[in-house]
Amino acid sequence: MLGFIAYPVISVFYYSLQNYNPTKPWRNGYAGFDNFVHAFTDDPVFWDTLTFSAKWVFVEVGLQLMFGLALALIVNQTFVGRSLGRALVFSPWAVSGVLTSAIWVLLYNSQTGITRYLADLGIGSYGTSWLSDTSTVFPAAIVADLWRGVPFFAILILADLQSVSKDLYEAAEVDGASRLKQFWHITLPTSRTRSCCPRCCARCGSSTTSTCSTP
Repeated sequence: MLGFIAYPVISVFYYSLQNYNPTKPWRNGYAGFDNFVHAFTDDPVFWDTLTFSAKWVFVEVGLQLMFGLALALIVNQTFVGRSLGRALVFSPWAVSGVLTSAIWVLLYNSQTGITRYLADLGIGSYGTSWLSDTSTVFPAAIVADLWRGVPFFAILILADLQSVSKDLYEAAEVDGASRLKQFWHITLPTSRTRSCCPRCCARCGSSTTSTCSTP
């Protein structure tokens, strides 16, 4: 943790206060907050980069959460071949980032990738490169990162879903509740509030508020 997290963070903060140029070491030295002043006032690229980063985080995390929840709900059901289905769903997360990048660079290749086959079907034109077009590079990168990021969200959400008592869903089905109502009134509230309740643990031995028998 110290080597891979603490040291990089501290070193970045240290160099942000320095005039640091590996090719001109004689100019290196303490700069104070001049680098920050330059970034906020004189750098024409800084605000565009910051806006793009915020857009990336908002869109990427939101879509990963949405699709991860959908996948978790699907693989949480009982069906034939569920173990194989879960393995296939979670397998992209096990692929290294370098290999993921190489796979999607090949898929987006203008000569041998997806656009070539789409052009064969009459969709688009030959030689189109989604990664070199400013209008398509953002959604193309989003799709590539979703392929690897969604399974991680699905794993976390699935672990939470599996701890929800099945008795709650059975009671809801007996009462005629639809799947949507079960999700809205059981899955979401139970996932949010399933934490140890000291009063419940002391009085009825329950470790979760969802099964607490104490009024």
